[in-house]
Order: sequence, then structure tokens, then C-alpha cells
Amino acid sequence: MDFQEFLDHKTVAIVGGVIGALAMIAFLTIVSALRHKITFVSWTRADGLQIRTNDVVMWSKLKNKTDQIDTDTKKSNRKGTTAMMILDPDKYDMSAESMLVIRDVNQPLVYASYENHHTRELLADGVDAYINDKLSDVLEVTRFWQKHFPELTDRKAEGYTSLWVKKILIPNLRRSCNAKIAFYKTMAKRDDVGKTLKDEIKRCIAKNEEYLDCIKELDASRILSPFEQEKLS
Repeated sequence: MDFQEFLDHKTVAIVGGVIGALAMIAFLTIVSALRHKITFVSWTRADGLQIRTNDVVMWSKLKNKTDQIDTDTKKSNRKGTTAMMILDPDKYDMSAESMLVIRDVNQPLVYASYENHHTRELLADGVDAYINDKLSDVLEVTRFWQKHFPELTDRKAEGYTSLWVKKILIPNLRRSCNAKIAFYKTMAKRDDVGKTLKDEIKRCIAKNEEYLDCIKELDASRILSPFEQEKLS
């Protein structure tokens, strides 16, 4: 090997060493920046360098929490709905027929509670369309029973539906949205949550704030009838 070949080999070795050092510095910089988010680091000849972050774990935690909030909301809506009575059972000596009416009238509202699509329906269709949709379900039942119970007027059905919206639905929906927003904001502040997930969290916060605006509009949508005022007092 002559002197020129020696220099060439030396240059390659130096350049290779510099590149290796720079790659190591870059790797350490990435690891340092993601130290709260990295859950696994591995290097093998077959697979090369593997770095895994905890975004999947954090997303699962976020999803589990919001699912639990939704479950609690559905349960509260269901329990509140089944406790409502469009007829006073004492007036009819708790007759099987009067209890059947109460169950039938509540049934479509119970179904709506289980489905738990209120905020999406409000956002997509608007307040009036949402109320009219629920009212039509209640009216279908009350009109069937009006021959036996003349007091089940359309006006009373409207008041009953509005009462359900104001007394049961709105408080539970508002509580749900606020609980989700509070949880999202807590997650957004964590160092171990990646940027992609934080961007999704910001979108979820904005969505729930939009839902709260719809709920506010729903709350101001109709004046309570005397029937509703009596039930709310």
C-alpha cells in the first residue's frame, strides 16, 4: 500500500467515524426529546433500529375514560327517564293500565338514552329538529292512549318531552361534555403524550365545546308550560 492509498483509507475511516458520531448524536437527541414517550428501543442486524412510543397506550387510556363517561351518562339518563311519570299513578290506584301508559311513553326516551347520540343529532340537525323528533315518538304513544286517558293531550305530550329535555337530558349532557373537556385538558398537559395525539385531543376539546353551545341553545329553546313548571318545582 503506497502513501496515497494509506491516506485514502485513513480519510474513509475518519469520515465514517464522523458520520457514526453524528448519527449517535442525532439518535441521542431524538431519545432525549422523546424520553417521556419512548417505551421500547431495540437494534438488531435483521430489523435495524426500532423505537416505539406510548401513543397507543395513551390513546387507549383516553378512550377508556371517555367511554366510561358515556356509560355513566347513559345510565343517568335512563334512570332519570324511567323515574318520570306522565300520569299520576296514585290517581289511578296504581292500575296496571296506567303503569303501562307510563312505561310506553317513556320507552322511546329510554331508547334515546341508550343510543346516546344526542349531541351529534343536535349538531347535525339543529335544536328544533331534535326536539320534534323526540316529540313525535312521544305523541305516537299518547295519541294511542288518548281514548282511555283524555288528559294525554298533545300539549301535555309536548310539555312532557320538553320536561325530559330540561330536567334529565341537558344536565347529564352538560356534565358529560365538561368532564371530557377537563380530562382532555389534563392529558394535553402531559409530557408523555405525543404531538399527534395532542392534536387529536385539541380537536376533541373543540368538538365538545361546540356540543356545549348546542346544549345551551337547547336549554333556551322552549318556554316551560304550567305542567312543566309544576313538575320542576
